[in-house]
Amino acid sequence: MQNAPGVAMAQTLLPRNLGTALGLMNGVAFGLGSLGVAVLGFIVTRSGPDAALTLVAFAPLFAAVAYAFVGARRSARTS
Repeated sequence: MQNAPGVAMAQTLLPRNLGTALGLMNGVAFGLGSLGVAVLGFIVTRSGPDAALTLVAFAPLFAAVAYAFVGARRSARTS
């Protein structure tokens, strides 16, 4: 899985430290992914697989809202 847009945004924020920006973004991505797996496992244990799959089904919606929020901030900054 690639995180190229996030890495590009981080590298624009840290133009003199491109490697640091890449490492930071990859570390955060893997860390949040691992945390998400642990939380999802807890939900499966407590509520069953149906509840966990319902929660996972809404993940793209959360991503779309986050994308719209970042896009709105970026367009407001360039205006």
